[in-house]
Amino acid sequence: MPRALSLPSRLAASLLCAFACLSATPFASPAAPAEYGPEGLRFMLDIPEGWQVERRMGGVDFYPPGGRAFASVLAHPQGGRRPDAVAKSLCASMQARSCEKTRGDAWLIVSERKGTRLFTTLQFVRNMLLLTSYAGDSRTVQPVLKSLKVKR
Repeated sequence: MPRALSLPSRLAASLLCAFACLSATPFASPAAPAEYGPEGLRFMLDIPEGWQVERRMGGVDFYPPGGRAFASVLAHPQGGRRPDAVAKSLCASMQARSCEKTRGDAWLIVSERKGTRLFTTLQFVRNMLLLTSYAGDSRTVQPVLKSLKVKR
């Protein structure tokens, strides 16, 4: 019987799956709803019209027209886990090139797949683990990531 993946392994698998979609040609979508994430762990993003938006368990992936970038925001319950232990495990699961604590309970993780770098920030906000990731042209997706607000 297959055993269940640990939270860091599930997070890494989600990010790597979304990362693999970076080379796919995006299509325009109608205006994306502003609220994402599982019940009790909701967050808001201002994603422009015309971007491909894919809701996923725990969050959302989005791609600007042209396919030169990808971003993802995922929220999971913290569940009493220690931030440093989760970060260390996630870094190992993602085979990170670097994993640095930036401030408070936040880490910057840099990994690579097929010659493209993936930048992931792991934060602990209230009762959740919040992962924001992007690859490709950061100037395109950074304004959307900066619009991120955790819902109270």
